[in-house]
Amino acid sequence: MKLFYNIRLKLGKRSLEKKSRRITRSKIVHNFSTAQKICIIFEGSCTENIRYIKKFRQYLESLDKETFMLGYIDADEIPGEIIFWRNTTVFNKKDTDIVFRPKKYISTPFLEKKFDILIDLSLKEYFPLQYLNCLSSSSFKVGRFGENQNDHDLMINIGEDTAIDYLIDQIKHYVTLLNNPVNVPTDKRTLKKNIY
Repeated sequence: MKLFYNIRLKLGKRSLEKKSRRITRSKIVHNFSTAQKICIIFEGSCTENIRYIKKFRQYLESLDKETFMLGYIDADEIPGEIIFWRNTTVFNKKDTDIVFRPKKYISTPFLEKKFDILIDLSLKEYFPLQYLNCLSSSSFKVGRFGENQNDHDLMINIGEDTAIDYLIDQIKHYVTLLNNPVNVPTDKRTLKKNIY
C-alpha cells in the first residue's frame, strides 16, 4: 500500500515539475502596506489551528486587505465551520486525482487569480497545496522553510517549532519589515539578497 502511495506521489511531483517549467511570473516584494489582495493557503484538519488562521485573516482585514482563503483538509471529511467562510475554497482528499493533484474545479479558479501575497501556513508538506502554490502566478509567496520544498520567495525558518501561531507571528514580523515593492529577477538567490 505504501509503495503504491509513493509511486502515485512521485508521478504527481513529476507532473508538477513539468508544469512549473512553463510558469513565468513577475516577482514583486510586497509588505502589508503595499499588498491589496492576499491569499492564505492552509491545511485545516486541526481545530486549534483554524482558530489562529481565522484571527490572522481578521488581522489582514483590519488593514483593509482583500483576503481569500484556500484550505486543504488531509482527511475524508471537511469541518463544518470552514465551509461557510466567505471568499474561501476548501477541498479534501476526495477532490484530488490519482496522483494527488487538486481536480480542475479546484485548481482552475484558484490559478486564474493573481494575488499580491500568497501566504502558505501549512506546517508540513502537503502535495495538493504545494501543487497549487508552485503553479500560482502570485507576485510574492511566503511560507515555512522546508528541506524539500522551496516554492516560496520568503521562507520562514521556524526550526522545530510546529505551532501555527508562532509561524503566523514570524510572517507578520518579517513581511512588515520589508521595503516598498521591488521588481526582482526570477533567480531566488538574487531575490533573497534584495529582501535582506
